[in-house]
Amino acid sequence: MLLVNASNLYIGGGLQVGISVIEEFTALKVNYIAAVSPPVFEQLSSEAQKSCKVIESTPSGIFNFFARKKLNDLVKEYQITDVFTVFGPSYWKPKVKNHLVGFAQAWLIYDTSIIIDMLSLKEKMKIIVLSFIQPLYFKHNSTKLVTETDDVRLQIEKLFKICPKKVFTVSNTISSIFYEPKFYDRKILNKLPTKNDDIWLLTIAHDYPHKNLGIITKLVERLPSQFKFILTVTNEFKIKIPLKYQDRVITLGKISSAQCPPIYEVCDALFLPTLLECFSVSYVEAMYMGKPVFTSNRAFAKTICGDAAYYFDPLNADDIANTIIRAYENPILINERCLRGKELVAKFPLARERAKKYLSILYVN
Repeated sequence: MLLVNASNLYIGGGLQVGISVIEEFTALKVNYIAAVSPPVFEQLSSEAQKSCKVIESTPSGIFNFFARKKLNDLVKEYQITDVFTVFGPSYWKPKVKNHLVGFAQAWLIYDTSIIIDMLSLKEKMKIIVLSFIQPLYFKHNSTKLVTETDDVRLQIEKLFKICPKKVFTVSNTISSIFYEPKFYDRKILNKLPTKNDDIWLLTIAHDYPHKNLGIITKLVERLPSQFKFILTVTNEFKIKIPLKYQDRVITLGKISSAQCPPIYEVCDALFLPTLLECFSVSYVEAMYMGKPVFTSNRAFAKTICGDAAYYFDPLNADDIANTIIRAYENPILINERCLRGKELVAKFPLARERAKKYLSILYVN
């Protein structure tokens, strides 16, 4: 029997992947049980919830032995032979023949010098310690690793010195909810003001340092007043914004998978000034919804978006503002890039196909 371990997923893109995988395994009638965090459980369908056990505290804490004991108990109770930890590192080493662990820790394999400079001394020390510890857990607590791009796979093989036969690639993709408008949760739209002729730039991201959302404090001064930012962060973020510009930043807080599509529908573009990623599914979501993408001129973005996006220097507010302003001076070109985005999205796997690829890695390879 298979155990899907999504007990360490609480926020961000990993949470959405965990929800999607469990829903697809349920639809495929896979013989599985899932250990999930409360946020994962809350967003699952009632049918998927039947196969879930909630782990109240994350096993990601190195010293959280109680949570890991619960996982061990599940392995014993259900006679688990295979485990899929959706995203690691896994500080838990299950006593099974097969433990597939997902990898999406860009800061372990790419240059982080710019981001490190933004952190406090305490945060820097934490990063240094984790950069030593986490690769060991990825390497020694798994039998196989799965990444979301081939570049990440090659970096892992090289830096972690892992046998290439034990590292696989399964592309990220949008959740099935995007294909089913009848299941959209449109109540989130009540949090938005009247739009009028404004241009809404959407960022679906937690306020991590590498997401570089602080650049918005400079952009509100450089962009014309009709440009407003829609963010999935708490209202505390607005403290960073000068008082006279705070009405240009609308904060929604955390949103669910079912709330993402209707937010894309009413917004005009995706804005993602991130400095570091393995694979941001926001790019694919925005292109699927027919929205232009404004993002960082970085290899991880171009790998996904190709010539379908507008690129800028994420550390240069003037370049960002100019890129956005020039784009909206030529709506025909925006439409052309959106069409290219639609073509690109068609090449990504469906959520069901992604789930089947995970199962193939678990049981065939």
